[in-house]
Order: sequence, then C-alpha cells, then structure tokens
Amino acid sequence: MIELDVVAYLIADSTLDTLLGAIGTDSKIYPIQAPQARTMPYIMYTISSEGSFEENLNEETISFNCISDNYIEVMNIVNRLDALLDHQSDIRTLISSESYYIYWSKKVGGSTFIDPESKQKDFYHRVSIYDFKYNRLT
Repeated sequence: MIELDVVAYLIADSTLDTLLGAIGTDSKIYPIQAPQARTMPYIMYTISSEGSFEENLNEETISFNCISDNYIEVMNIVNRLDALLDHQSDIRTLISSESYYIYWSKKVGGSTFIDPESKQKDFYHRVSIYDFKYNRLT
C-alpha cells in the first residue's frame, strides 16, 4: 500500500499544485471520493489492484481520475501526472518512503469521458492508470 507515499509526492509538486488551484491544506487530491463542497479541478484516486506477481515484488495499480469543466485543464493535469509518475525505474529516485522501496512505475492505461450519470454534462473526466512495483523495507 504505497498510495500515501505516491500522493505525498504529488502534493509536494508545485506545478501540479498550481494546475489544481490547491488552497491552503486542501491539495485537491482525494481518496475514492471528493468532498461535497469541492471546486474543480481536482483528482480522485483509487487502488485498482494490488498483489504480488513476482516472487519478491509487490504490485499496486493506482487510478487517478482528473475532473474539470475544462478539457484543456484536465489534459494539462494528466500530462503533469505522466511527467511525475511514468518513469519506470527512475521513480525510485523521486518518491521517498520510510516503509517501501519503489522499484518501478509506468502508465498502463487511461480514458477520457463525460460522466453520463452526472447532472452536469460538461464535467470532463480523464482516468490515468499507473502500475507500481515495490517492496516493504525491513
């Protein structure tokens, strides 16, 4: 469960902070669901899968749902996430953790859509999915 270290790394990025319009302690990056009184843009994240596919490494897939009423704004946020997280083996030099050693990260998927169930038809969603391989520090 490395998502808290990954999110802390994202919150520390001043460019992403500016793109999201973060205010004070509200990073505008939320687990699973955004608060009711949120303002756009923002990011929600979920753990898509976790497990161990290799003998010595754990794997976690994190989905980031970027939401805005402006398509260009959503794509700028997604591009920044890519710049921060799609690093493969370089990620170990970027994300620090007291509990985990992150070996690898890579973007493995994504999609852009307008939520058909939403009352607001002009909310753009861009889901970007990243896979992380890691090990717990002993």
